Amino acid sequence: MTKKIAQKAILIRPARSCNKGMSDQEIYEMTRGVWRVSIVNAQKVEYAFCVIKGEIIRIYKIHKWHCAGTLEYKFRSKEDVNIKGRLEFEGERCEQLEKEYSGISVADYFPKGNQNPIKYINCD
Repeated sequence: MTKKIAQKAILIRPARSCNKGMSDQEIYEMTRGVWRVSIVNAQKVEYAFCVIKGEIIRIYKIHKWHCAGTLEYKFRSKEDVNIKGRLEFEGERCEQLEKEYSGISVADYFPKGNQNPIKYINCD
């Protein structure tokens, strides 16, 4: 059974190329953008949970959402992130929540076969 997430959160499964061995900055860049999400729904979210291979590995406190390509990227090309109609967030790592959730499975939040990289939690 998956641990229930209490926060208003968005679970994000970055590209398969994202892995635990990457630097913190690389993981942050892969998690923060660029996503096809509704600004209305995104603004309800307080935290972004980075999910790799079905487990939470990082949690970010979201400060603000921007149009994709607004923020600077060091590990991704401008062509990769400057996609019209998509969003990216600006935030900071939340190590306090990571202590509670890191390594926790989120399998119950993504039904088998679900390929959507995004799942909103507690945002109704």
